[in-house]
Amino acid sequence: MVGIDGLPFTKNPPSQLWPILGYFSNISDSSVFIIGSYYGKPKPEDSNEFLSDFVNEIRVLINDGVMYNNIHVKLQLKALICDAPAKSFALNFKGHTGRKSCIRCHTIGSYGDNGIYFPQLNAPLRTHDEFKLYSDSDFHCGKTILEDIPKFDIISSVPFDYMHCIIIGATKKLFYKEM
Repeated sequence: MVGIDGLPFTKNPPSQLWPILGYFSNISDSSVFIIGSYYGKPKPEDSNEFLSDFVNEIRVLINDGVMYNNIHVKLQLKALICDAPAKSFALNFKGHTGRKSCIRCHTIGSYGDNGIYFPQLNAPLRTHDEFKLYSDSDFHCGKTILEDIPKFDIISSVPFDYMHCIIIGATKKLFYKEM
């Protein structure tokens, strides 16, 4: 499992830290470890440059494996965990407030109640292969280097962000409607 997010580090002068963190989900006593990080005034300009060392290293670990206690182990990236803004940055698609910003389907959002909502519940689903064609210019902002990770399905291996989808999204709107 790999997690990516950005966080403000200092206010004066303003700076950000973008760590890439990992943990082994199949080891009972696994601790989170740092894979890499970026520190700077703004967030990294190019997500592909930011992720290139990570992608190159994980490709070797997936394809060739590693020796651990005299056992040859091959790794698999099961999930990329990001909040909605970090996900759109890493995968290079429209942010979560965009009309065509759903990574799972081709729904088109509508603006209302000071936000975006997605009324179409039966929109055609996206697939990994279709994502890699980059044919939806209203969704994609550019290519992502994460498509180069072997055996990694961009659509099904990147879960929804509970915080932005539920807590800040639907739940917040429900509370304000009741008041």
